[in-house]
Amino acid sequence: MVGFFLKLFLLYDKKLNRNKALKRGEFLGSLFWKTGIRKKVVLRNLEIAFPDKDKKWRDEIGKKAYIHLGRVIMEFGKLSDYLCTKKIKDLIVIEEGYDLLEKHKNCGTILITGHIGNWEMLGTGLAAKGFKVSALAYKQKNEKVNEILHEIRTSCCINIVYHRDSVKPLVSALKRNEMVAFLVDQNTVKERGLFVDFFGKKALTVDFPAKLAVKLKKPVLFCYTHFDEESKIYKMFVEKIEWDKGNSDEESVKNLVQAYTKKIEEAIKRCPYQYLWGHKRWKTRPEGEASLY
Repeated sequence: MVGFFLKLFLLYDKKLNRNKALKRGEFLGSLFWKTGIRKKVVLRNLEIAFPDKDKKWRDEIGKKAYIHLGRVIMEFGKLSDYLCTKKIKDLIVIEEGYDLLEKHKNCGTILITGHIGNWEMLGTGLAAKGFKVSALAYKQKNEKVNEILHEIRTSCCINIVYHRDSVKPLVSALKRNEMVAFLVDQNTVKERGLFVDFFGKKALTVDFPAKLAVKLKKPVLFCYTHFDEESKIYKMFVEKIEWDKGNSDEESVKNLVQAYTKKIEEAIKRCPYQYLWGHKRWKTRPEGEASLY
């Protein structure tokens, strides 16, 4: 879904000022809600996550989620400009948890986040504030789209390591006491994750960040942003993730995966329309369970 929006992004003038870019993103989001692209998935996810809400509420949140995603995509192409001109410092503020970032700046900290608010702005904002961050990313199937993503992210001082490549650079970064960021809110394959509760349903969740944290004894912070509609500023929130240390590394890993999944759920509930609902989060099911889609 994000890749599709990025293809459209290529058709438009990248030199639009911010207000026009936001408006264009809102227009595109609204347009593609009307055309129905992945609309069934979005509405089904909202039904799973919020079974007590009615269809009218789900439709409203779904449409607003598309509009918000349109803004995220249109701003993505402007991130390097925001960084070079130092505008970024006015566009994202650390609302809560700056002291935690400073305290863990040189500890080899693992940063956990999800597709909430503007996850790309989050990384750029951290770089602008002097935090050195490496991030694990998935390559897009479309090579042109992947080239654009890579160019923009690296121009924003984010060191990108791809999922199917060697993860040694991430381990090395942690051992150098740098920060490493992971998006952990998408479905995966059973070999790479664990089933934990997410909105009351079992969701297969990547466990690699948890394995690193347990093995290397590294602290874990949860970070996310929310877009303030009135001020047009992204507010960043940072929390330390605490989890029960189990009787084995395996138990500790599962407890941590559940802990960071719960943090993501809580952040989504605070502002449901600023989440990327177009992904089949509950696609992989435990053995014997029927498909939810």
